Amino acid sequence: MGIVVPRYGHSAVDRNRLKRRLREFVRLHILPLGVPSDVVIWAQRSAYRLDFAQLQGQMELVVTKLQRTREVAGGTTPGAEGDDILPRPSGGA
Repeated sequence: MGIVVPRYGHSAVDRNRLKRRLREFVRLHILPLGVPSDVVIWAQRSAYRLDFAQLQGQMELVVTKLQRTREVAGGTTPGAEGDDILPRPSGGA
């Protein structure tokens, strides 16, 4: 997993707080899927203004869209019942 946060205009404390929040979301929602995958999260500047609940809501929307995209493409996870592999997004999250 990789997390990229913008530096411009934000202190190291702000950047680390945002990275910790994103890592916690991944720990709670993506890792339990149990599927090996590479995930890169590229946060936008607006992510600094969100509290954890709002950030989590935005990330859940992204995960839902990624799962739907995977289902439409006909992809399935071998050996996993109901779980889906999350494709690596090409845009920012």
